Amino acid sequence: MRLRTIKIKVLFVLALLLVFIIVGTGIGWFMLNDTLGRHVPNSKELPSDRALPYTLVSLVAIDGTKLSGWYINSGMPKAAVVIIPGLEEETGGKTEPFALNLAEFLYKNRIASLLLDTRGYGESEGDKVTLGIREWQDAVAAYEYLVDLPELAGKPIGFVGDSMGASVAVAAAARSERGDFVIASVPMQNYRTAFRTWLKMEGYPAFLNPFLRSGALFYLGFDYGRYDTDTLVRKISVPILLIGAEKDEVVGTDIDTLFLYANEPKKLWKPVGSTHVLVDEMERAYHAQVLDFIYEVLAMNNR
Repeated sequence: MRLRTIKIKVLFVLALLLVFIIVGTGIGWFMLNDTLGRHVPNSKELPSDRALPYTLVSLVAIDGTKLSGWYINSGMPKAAVVIIPGLEEETGGKTEPFALNLAEFLYKNRIASLLLDTRGYGESEGDKVTLGIREWQDAVAAYEYLVDLPELAGKPIGFVGDSMGASVAVAAAARSERGDFVIASVPMQNYRTAFRTWLKMEGYPAFLNPFLRSGALFYLGFDYGRYDTDTLVRKISVPILLIGAEKDEVVGTDIDTLFLYANEPKKLWKPVGSTHVLVDEMERAYHAQVLDFIYEVLAMNNR
């Protein structure tokens, strides 16, 4: 009788633990879905508002997702980039100020660009953001479009991204082995660190981190850890410029560690006093770093 009572108590405790795990995982899923489960529109700004000539581009990712972008041809371009914006909740995608400001700067320096609406943004399909798990396919589709343009024949074409877009850029180059260079500013180091830092930033208790990570299994897929930037950056063999914040309060990346994992040729820029939004706060310096690196790539190609 006593043994039976013990078994019942053990089963009761296990049942409570299972319910706790299920409820916690559900909370993690809903937290992700609340932030990522939406389609984010473009703003109303167009490249023509800045006197930039552009072509509306329709693309299809390898999984069939229909995508949109703007191609800005600088006229006899020396190189080209796919610009991949970061995570936004109100408006974003190809109209994000980071993307338009960079495209305008590069246009003046004869660098062509394709500003991309990754899935879930602007005029592209999709009703959720997957933090790079699927978006890397979108960046590759944009790259393939540029490769086929006659004015870019023989010219270096790279991926440039900020925040989530930086992780997408790394994933695109690593998983597809496409692209002639990568410029990644404040990427996520890995999902574990990003989730922990995000919880702290939003004021949530730290004990929710395991539940957020388990909820991500159902939201992002059971293999989402394979897409950690600190794993994929090791697979890139083309020139890479890593740009990091001195204190990244949003995704918690240690850019020095990522740089250590990256292969040569590589370059690091971590400006003093920088934060996660350095591309906005230090825009002129950021643009100069991007252009200098592209010129370095051009010099390598001309050797």
